[in-house]
Amino acid sequence: MGKHLVLIGGGHAHMMTLASLSRFTAKGHEVTVIGPSPYHYYSGMGPGMLAGMYRPEEIRFATRRVVERQGAAFVLGKAARIDPLTKTVHLENGGTIPYDVLSCNAGSFVPHSILGHPALPALHRFRTTGRAGRRAVGQRVFALPNVP
Repeated sequence: MGKHLVLIGGGHAHMMTLASLSRFTAKGHEVTVIGPSPYHYYSGMGPGMLAGMYRPEEIRFATRRVVERQGAAFVLGKAARIDPLTKTVHLENGGTIPYDVLSCNAGSFVPHSILGHPALPALHRFRTTGRAGRRAVGQRVFALPNVP
C-alpha cells in the first residue's frame, strides 16, 4: 500500500509537483490537494489584469482540473491547523485529512479585520482611478505601513 501525500495549497511552490501527480498515483500513492479555490491566480500577472491587459480567466491555473485528471483528490477548503503527532490536517469546516507526507504552500493572506484597526494608525486609503479602477474588485487599494 502506498503513502498518502497531502499538499496544502496549489500555488507556485507546488506547480512542478501538481504537473506530475500521475507519477505518484501510478505507483499506488494517494494524493490529496487542499485549496481555497478550484483555481490558482498567478500574482505576477495581477497588475496586468487590473490594467485591463488580461481577463481573470487568462491569469489562472485550473488546479482542481489538473489534480483530478491525474487521479488525485482535490478538497475545496482551508487548513486550520496541523497535528503532527497524529499526522492529521484539520480543515476550517471541521473535516480532517490524515497524511503520511505533508507539504505546505498555503500562500499569504491579509485578514480584512486589520483594515482600520487602531493599532495601524498610518493606514492610508486610496481611490483607484482610470481603467484599473473599473477592473478592480473593490474599487479601493489599501497600503499598509511597516508595523511591528
